[in-house]
Formats: sequence, C-alpha cells, structure tokens
Amino acid sequence: MRSQASLARRCRITVGYPRFRLRYQVDATIRELAPHGLMSKDISRPDFERLYRERLDGFGVDHILGLLEQARALTPSRQVAVLCFESVGQLCHRRTLAAWLAERAGLVVPELDPHASYPLGSI
Repeated sequence: MRSQASLARRCRITVGYPRFRLRYQVDATIRELAPHGLMSKDISRPDFERLYRERLDGFGVDHILGLLEQARALTPSRQVAVLCFESVGQLCHRRTLAAWLAERAGLVVPELDPHASYPLGSI
C-alpha cells in the first residue's frame, strides 16, 4: 500500500532540476516559489531568509495560497508536497516557505516522512 505522502502532487519549487537522479516523478513546478537569484549567492542565512521572505511578500499570501490550491485541485488526495533539493544543512527555502505560511496563513506544513500517513486535504 502506498503512503499518503506518495499520493501527493509533487511540486518542485526550485530554479533548476537536481543534479542527482530522483526516485520519484515531479508532477509540477511552482516557479513563483523558487528562490530566483538567491541560491548562487554567497549570503548569510539571515539575509537569505529575509530576501526570500521579501519575494514571498511581493506575491502576497492570497496569491501563493491560490497557487497551492491550484496544485491541490489536480490530485484526488488534495495533498501537495513542495520539493527542494538542497543537502541537509544548506539553506532550505522550503522550510522558510513553511514558516512563512505558518505566520501569514496559520498553515502547518510538516516535513514528510516517507513511511508516515498524512490527513487527506493537508498541504
């Protein structure tokens, strides 16, 4: 039986593709959530987070929630998994996005455990 996480629409929020082979298919890209111009810069974590949050604020919470809702509408499970491909310990805009969504919209965006089950309709 497949886990609930495997039923989610897998949405890449990266500027490019990973340099390694994925064990799963990416279903979509949400370009607005990619950290354009930030990943190649040698900037501190606080500056990266500030600049990425400014990017998100520029789009606004309603627009970003609309993008996520569009992705949710395209899968029967109504789940979306937002993907980035940074190594553990590197700057992770996905976690910054999760924190931003919690602050601005009250959403809880969990880290996915491939062996766990998630409620249908969660992001």
